[in-house]
Amino acid sequence: MAKEQAERRATAQLMFDLGQKAYGKGSYGRAIEFLEAALTIIPRPTLFGGEVGSFLHRLDKNFCLIV
Repeated sequence: MAKEQAERRATAQLMFDLGQKAYGKGSYGRAIEFLEAALTIIPRPTLFGGEVGSFLHRLDKNFCLIV
């Protein structure tokens, strides 16, 4: 079980990192997709899930202003 959790966390971290990179390149829609994928793996009530959710919320808010 611990190994499975570690693998899920690593996959979510990868999605989060890819989301941040996409954001940095101005690919806001793609960034949202990556961040939402991370949240399907890691629940929000965790520290990392909260971090992902917070970044997604800020991005979503800014993306609406751009579009």
